[in-house]
Amino acid sequence: MAGGIGTMCLLIPMEAASRMKDHRWLTVTIAAFLALGLALQALCLMTTGRLEAWNFSNPALYAWLQELFTR
Repeated sequence: MAGGIGTMCLLIPMEAASRMKDHRWLTVTIAAFLALGLALQALCLMTTGRLEAWNFSNPALYAWLQELFTR
């Protein structure tokens, strides 16, 4: 859940920055950090034992992700 909150905190200033045409570099920088953060989060979730710590309300989704990352 922390990743979702962090993503929202980045998307709000990114949307505001996209309105400022003179500050295109700010939008690009925020987008790059957002992509890097999502990639690091995905790598962290793919490590062994991390899926067991997830609390999914959908058992079918949990089983599919567990099978996907523990092959």
